[in-house]
Amino acid sequence: VIHGDFKTANVFLAAGAGGAIDVAPIDFQWVGVGRPALDIQYLLVSSAHLNLLLDPATWDELLQGYLAVLSTATHGRSAGCTLVELKRHVSLAMLEYARTVFGYQLQGKKVG
Repeated sequence: VIHGDFKTANVFLAAGAGGAIDVAPIDFQWVGVGRPALDIQYLLVSSAHLNLLLDPATWDELLQGYLAVLSTATHGRSAGCTLVELKRHVSLAMLEYARTVFGYQLQGKKVG
């Protein structure tokens, strides 16, 4: 299950106990079945500075951080997801995002 519109505007953050950060996602109108990479990709593309997004090493660092948090949150049950696999899924999610954005640009326009 994915959020479908996972961007910083749809996430509330608050200081939690012991220095932790409490996270509360909102706006679930696009929730559905899909690969988590769709939400990861959309969050990064919609919130990170372009210079960071153009640096492959930064992508690796961000995705490795995601995998580390995922492993902790699932008590190691996510060990089957490798960085290589996650990068592939995020790349495919990027193509899906580009297709969607392109489609919105054509909306209401006569093509051909």
